[in-house]
Amino acid sequence: MESSRLHGREDELHVLRAWLRCIAEGSAGSAVIEGPNGIGKSSLLEELTATAVRDGFAVVAARADRLGGAAPLALLTDAFRDSDPPLLTRADLRDLARLEDQRIGLLDRLGTALERQAIRRPVLVTMDNAELTDHATAWALAALARRLRTLPIGWLVTGEWQHVEADACPLLADENTPEPLVVRLGPLSDDASEELAGDLLGHAPDQRQLELVHRAGGNPFLVVEAVRSGLGKRGREPPHPKAEDTSSIATRLAAMDVPSRQLLEVGAVFGRRLTLTHVATMLDQPRDTLRPAMRELLRRGVLVEDGDQLAFAHELLWQLVYDNLPATAREVLHHDAAKVLLRDGASPLDVAGHVWAGARPGDIEAADLLRRAALEAVPRAPRVAADLYDQALTIANRPGPERTETIVEAVPVLAQVGRLDHISGLAEAAVEAGMTPEREGTIRYTLGVWEHFRRRHNAAFRQAYKGLERQDLPPSARALLQAMEALILSVTGRIEESLSLARQALAAAEGAHNLDAMSVATWAEGVSHRMAGRFTEAEASTREAVRLAAEAGPAEARRLAPRRWLGQLLIVMGRVEEGMAEFDAVRRDIGTFGLGWILNPCHTDIARTLLFMGHLDEARAEAEAAVSVAEELETTLLLPTARAVLAGVALLRGDLQQARGLAFAASERSENVYELELDLLRGIVADASGDSAGAIEALVPIWSAFVDHFGILAIVPTTAGELVRVALRAGEPDYADLATSAITRLAELNPNVSSIQAAAAHAAGLRDDDPDQLMRAAAQFAASDRVLAAAHAFEDAGVRLLAHGRLADAVTHLDRSLRLYADMDASAGVERIGAQLKAVGVHPRLTRLRPPSGWAALSAPEVRVARLVADGLTNRAVADELFLSPHTVDSHLRHIFTKLGVKTRVELTRVVLEQRPPEPPRRSA
Repeated sequence: MESSRLHGREDELHVLRAWLRCIAEGSAGSAVIEGPNGIGKSSLLEELTATAVRDGFAVVAARADRLGGAAPLALLTDAFRDSDPPLLTRADLRDLARLEDQRIGLLDRLGTALERQAIRRPVLVTMDNAELTDHATAWALAALARRLRTLPIGWLVTGEWQHVEADACPLLADENTPEPLVVRLGPLSDDASEELAGDLLGHAPDQRQLELVHRAGGNPFLVVEAVRSGLGKRGREPPHPKAEDTSSIATRLAAMDVPSRQLLEVGAVFGRRLTLTHVATMLDQPRDTLRPAMRELLRRGVLVEDGDQLAFAHELLWQLVYDNLPATAREVLHHDAAKVLLRDGASPLDVAGHVWAGARPGDIEAADLLRRAALEAVPRAPRVAADLYDQALTIANRPGPERTETIVEAVPVLAQVGRLDHISGLAEAAVEAGMTPEREGTIRYTLGVWEHFRRRHNAAFRQAYKGLERQDLPPSARALLQAMEALILSVTGRIEESLSLARQALAAAEGAHNLDAMSVATWAEGVSHRMAGRFTEAEASTREAVRLAAEAGPAEARRLAPRRWLGQLLIVMGRVEEGMAEFDAVRRDIGTFGLGWILNPCHTDIARTLLFMGHLDEARAEAEAAVSVAEELETTLLLPTARAVLAGVALLRGDLQQARGLAFAASERSENVYELELDLLRGIVADASGDSAGAIEALVPIWSAFVDHFGILAIVPTTAGELVRVALRAGEPDYADLATSAITRLAELNPNVSSIQAAAAHAAGLRDDDPDQLMRAAAQFAASDRVLAAAHAFEDAGVRLLAHGRLADAVTHLDRSLRLYADMDASAGVERIGAQLKAVGVHPRLTRLRPPSGWAALSAPEVRVARLVADGLTNRAVADELFLSPHTVDSHLRHIFTKLGVKTRVELTRVVLEQRPPEPPRRSA
């Protein structure tokens, strides 16, 4: 039986080949082939892959297996190594082993490898049986498809989903990527089934054979088996025999000799792929005794050769054999399979599926293997690790040191993937059952830190309180809990309490020589000093916290990233270059130690800074990168601030609807002082919408904070003028007084910070209707590179000067504001100032905003990115060249493609070349 022709799938193949041609022409795209087992998904995938190879594609092909035992992401990394040409070697990934969180690094390596290949020729990445992939692999597929959506890469997966939905298929899970082509395979028509049968038989089927074929219900696999069962003799076999109709399989299995049945039943426990050596070991027989059975199963088409392994010829065949094993037999076989594989050099993670399937409650050895497997999975696949920890705790279900140790390890992992309540409950139960004070202190501290990261500060306080209640708590553990509590007190605005507890913690930490606790306590002091407006003291404390964290090494203190806060503080103090240098150092720490989860806050800090400096496109790109990283790593840290930056850019460019959507996106509010940034934005958006009452209501948390600390002004001092402006417009002079008094006090505490002096003059000038103060504020802002604040101040000065009849000065200041807004491409400000000038009979200066589309629409950073991409650089290479992250480059590229109306890098290159000046003519000799 030799035929590679697909029967009854001509329409589907035509659609998929058209999709493939679009990839070959430079577009990115994804496709899903969906249908039940046996319907022909793999055959269609093989045919399309052959087409891609003939058309010059590089192909990366992976196939998932229900019991394959592959470690998380191993399917992808193996496929990259086995591709033709190989896109990765083992050496390319070796250095990732030292990282605490390998996900970002691994995605970068995979993405860069694909980029390099896709720049030279189109690439097809396939995943057969995608519904069987682990969470980490599905996550990586979706993330890579999103990152590389500007390259000629096709993403093709097959799977069996009852309904193809976002939570089932990785390529449907991302709203930011184009909707994939979905090809659903239904039953073959009777004509197609008969053609397939005739092709297998070498002649038209007779009436008896047609009856068998029609009973297959249009399932190609079952058609093949119907023909095979009706042959009565060998006949011509298909080139890739698929397996059996479930009824005929059962009959044929029952008719097989004992060695053949044993080989199949034991082999099925290993998954669809197996080795004769492992089966022989399980049966305690020499390999050679199984060779006759193997040859018979190969001849019958039940097994096929798959490289140096054997494989069940079809998923349905494996499923039937496996499901027909008695439950107790499966349990014993999985238990034995784990031991065999471990003896053969497999890691705990490789055999974790067998361990779980073969374990019984109370099996401490199995629980320990699952715990070790979880430890192995953490750096690349936290969700997989969390599942393994859950399984280990389910098996080790009685109080004891093993269970306690597993809980201690599991807390940060389960917290990271959103199962904080679950692990907290397990931890509390373990504490009640009894554990050492050292262990309880560690658990309480880790739970508290993660509650803090999740912005659940009251829960974090509870962990600290409960731990500190224990009188026999060791000094080192006590110091760490006190330091954590002091830090949370500082970021929730309880300044005096924080300072007092931080000093206690520091003294205890010094006595216990606990560098982590010393760093966190000193950092808490720095945050408290900052919120209290004592910026010089804040800098000294935060620098010391950074030094102690570095001395402690890649432990808790460094993981909390005090250096990031130092960068923020320096920028607030007007030392922008120093602050940005600290952010660069944070990025280096992320790469050195694999602290991927702080990449999102780092992008957010940079976005905030760029917004203040008036670099709106760069600010938007960094904020979008922050959101992208947060989605990839499933974290919410500083997401409200990133959205506030995006809303601020939208507002400056007149997109009030987008600004409102971002500012008022559903979000559970916490007491963290950084939530005040979103409160501020909500107030400003409401004010711009004409809702004065809503603006004041949104700003209530900001007004309330001034009673205890400087709140938003300690984070963004230049916003004082906006607070006063909103309050006055709403007819609330008392709130205007409150904001002015607060910024004036902050200026008195920090006389050498010019931007804070300017902010105080701005607020007072608005409150007192004093144009001269506003003029001074504008000049000071401009001198300190606070471009956005300067534009606002020049505008406010111009408006008040007009009201005071000082037309010439008013025009000068409004014109200066107009130019600043135009340089930022802030259309809302330009339109507003233009209307003010026209109202007094002054024709505004000719100001050119960038058009919405075309080459002239690109900002300077976007032009740089476009030119480098057109030169053939990968996103990683562009990022290195411009000192950006690949996520930021990706954000810029999306806006470039939109503005230029292009869909591929080939089209982008053509546009870039058109913009480059022609080479000067050469002189003749």
